[in-house]
Amino acid sequence: MKKRNKSFYVILLIKSILMGTVNKLPGVSGGLVALLTGFYIEMINSLKRINFKIIPLLLKLKFSNLNTNYNGLFLITKNLTMKN
Repeated sequence: MKKRNKSFYVILLIKSILMGTVNKLPGVSGGLVALLTGFYIEMINSLKRINFKIIPLLLKLKFSNLNTNYNGLFLITKNLTMKN
């Protein structure tokens, strides 16, 4: 996982809000916005890495391992804006 600063996560949060907002528009996909803003590939690769080994890390609250092995901070920042 790449070492990132706070400004990266602020920009990612803004892109995620944009993606969630665009999902409400008819005919426009949030995935298209993710692709155009440049975080689609990392999002898909991070989601593909999740498996059952993540459960003990969550239960033991080992967030540093979660971030290192599963790109956890990226996924949490990205998913803060998702609502049903």
